[in-house]
Amino acid sequence: MLIAPSVPAITVSGGELLSGQHAALETRFTALRGASDRSRRALALELAQLTPAYLEAQQVWREARPGQPWPLLVIGLTETRRAEGLLDGQPLHALPATRRQAVQQAWTEARTALEAALRLEPALGPAHAALLRLEREGIRGMSARALFERARRQAGGSWSLLAEMLDAAVGEAAPARKTLEYLHGVTRRAIGRHADFAMLAATADCALLQAAEYLDAEERRDALAEVEGQQDSAYCQDRQAALALAAGDDGAALGHALIAERQQPDDARRLRIAALLAARQGPVAARLWLTEAIDRHGPTPATLRRLASLHWQSGEDADARRLLGLTVVWFPLDEAAWALRGQLLTREPGEREAAAQSLATAARLDPSRVALWGELMRLYAQLPCPATPFRFSAVCTAWRCPDRVRRDAGLAALARQLERRCS
Repeated sequence: MLIAPSVPAITVSGGELLSGQHAALETRFTALRGASDRSRRALALELAQLTPAYLEAQQVWREARPGQPWPLLVIGLTETRRAEGLLDGQPLHALPATRRQAVQQAWTEARTALEAALRLEPALGPAHAALLRLEREGIRGMSARALFERARRQAGGSWSLLAEMLDAAVGEAAPARKTLEYLHGVTRRAIGRHADFAMLAATADCALLQAAEYLDAEERRDALAEVEGQQDSAYCQDRQAALALAAGDDGAALGHALIAERQQPDDARRLRIAALLAARQGPVAARLWLTEAIDRHGPTPATLRRLASLHWQSGEDADARRLLGLTVVWFPLDEAAWALRGQLLTREPGEREAAAQSLATAARLDPSRVALWGELMRLYAQLPCPATPFRFSAVCTAWRCPDRVRRDAGLAALARQLERRCS
């Protein structure tokens, strides 16, 4: 398990990557040539994990096989995943400066690797799709039209490309019906080339039903259940899960969410499933499921934080602290992990110095959180006075606090008490 001895379980292909069996990996990728590149994309995503061992092995693979596109594709997808983990579902402008810069750097490195992969294999559909996703997420200097025209010309009817187009269409607040109808027709015709396209056709069908205004919630739920191939579409299952949850049917919602996660593994889905399991079966069941999912797909900051919280809720504080210690080593820019680690360490009388260090790191990474500053100063008040007295205004200036933090009356009062005590 992840927390003992803190090394995730690995898949067959993951073992080949970590042990440097590059020829075996290339055989796997080349064997997946055909009318659909869905399996090739899934294999690349399986190898796109964020632990230090995987990152190092990816670079070794790249250096050992400079003429192969596969390590470049995997590195590009890894950096894309790193950016998604740092974004944590927030818009770029809402992130602290340090994390915002890291996202932009990850996007740049992803783009560089993916473009290099396309120079080696211009028809590499997953690379074209990943570049389109980067443009959609906000990377600068990329034209969606130019990317799409190049992808259409070089990759044709790639499964990955059509999947990205569908994701973009259904991700809009009000998807254009004409776009969905066009994608529905394209994907239905593509089923003759490969059965994988049936999943995309079902997604287009479900999106059209979702956009239909004449259906009430129960009618929509029934209609989605009758879509041909809906069991294979993560989007269809997500919609059914949301409708079941709105109707108070947690059991059905959990079943749909589990099917969606199997069809298209995704961090957000894993976190929703963990929440449903915790509500229905308790934190232990959620913890066991999430541990297995992380072992299979690799960790991200959000999933490790959630797993640590579930250990905490189960009364296993030592395991929660160990997990958070691992999180801040693997993802040192994740201020939420530093903050949670500090809060857990505060509960241990002998760990308050370490708790203060963790909370201070979190405040330095995100100096905009008033509550975090308050926790930190209240903890400082319980510790012996340091050799260098704490000065809130000086620290806030050095760490670039926003004005609302500098001028907060509650923080100013805590700072005065602390400075008088240790003057």
